[in-house]
Amino acid sequence: MLTVFVITSALFWFLANYPDRIVEIESRKLQTIPNSIYNAWSIFIGVSVPEMPRSWKLRIFFLIYVCYCFAMSTVFQAFFVAYLVEPGYGEKISTVQDLLDSTANYGYNSGLEIVMRTMEFSDHLQFPLTRRVDCANPKSCIIRLISDGDVATFSTVEYTSYIFNLLGHLGEMNSPCFLDEKFNNIHVGSLFFRGNPVLNQFNKLIRRCQEGGLVLRYWAQLHHEALLRSRTKSDRNDSSMYFVFTLSHMVPAFIVLCFGYLCSTIVLIAECLHKRFSK
Repeated sequence: MLTVFVITSALFWFLANYPDRIVEIESRKLQTIPNSIYNAWSIFIGVSVPEMPRSWKLRIFFLIYVCYCFAMSTVFQAFFVAYLVEPGYGEKISTVQDLLDSTANYGYNSGLEIVMRTMEFSDHLQFPLTRRVDCANPKSCIIRLISDGDVATFSTVEYTSYIFNLLGHLGEMNSPCFLDEKFNNIHVGSLFFRGNPVLNQFNKLIRRCQEGGLVLRYWAQLHHEALLRSRTKSDRNDSSMYFVFTLSHMVPAFIVLCFGYLCSTIVLIAECLHKRFSK
């Protein structure tokens, strides 16, 4: 757009002075470089020019430039409103290498680090010391992830989702983000002495609970209670990706407009005073 503006100003001046001012009488508003720049800028911001061009060549180019500015203004307004309504997100971090290339810190847990030394996975050790953050408290680390978004840590899907619900974050836009790959599966078991008569009965109860869906029901009830404790209304429309565009979003534009009016008023008063005292 800046290149088009410079070229247009130069062509305005060139067409107004070529081939000869005597042969082709053109508007004086375009025969100097500052006036050509002023006219090009006026069209660009949608302000009327002081005088229309007279030659047919300049009029054709003038019309093309007006159409260009109108199209760019329409595109700018569309993108500007779309940016205010939905700012968007950066490129998704889907692998460990993407995480290493990003600016996110690695939240480590000392106990988990000891356990992970026995595993084949070692990509987390590539994080430099300046990007390692102590996450001894997993809940605080996840809260920092929600508020600042500058840290990534190892966590299970169930626990992270539970913390999000406990804090009252609902909807797709506020859901936690996980990498596409799973690093390891952790199995939790209960140990009994050999020959313990409760072992078979305990295994039977565990199997029936899993087959009957009691584990999933427990997790669903736990998430629901977390949402109720956080006083989150279940009918709140947090899943919507857009919000209503209101006048409050245009406050910065009005501030800039008022600042421009203030500067224009000061310049006008200064010019009037200068003209009066100069006489």
